[in-house]
Amino acid sequence: MYGNYEMLYDCRDRYVYRRYDEHESFIIDCNLSDHPVRAYTNLSGYTLIRPHRYSELNVLQPYEARIWFRK
Repeated sequence: MYGNYEMLYDCRDRYVYRRYDEHESFIIDCNLSDHPVRAYTNLSGYTLIRPHRYSELNVLQPYEARIWFRK
């Protein structure tokens, strides 16, 4: 993933950022804690590409990361 970088959410246990250029955009949502947290939800127009399966759409499990893509 190349291009511009934009921090969307940053705290001690969470890290959400966007990488983008004029053709595509990725949002990476990372849970850096040992407990479940609410997933990032401002994803209009994005498609989940990693992981292919998850237990709950709005919850990131401990140490889980998700990658969303928009063309």
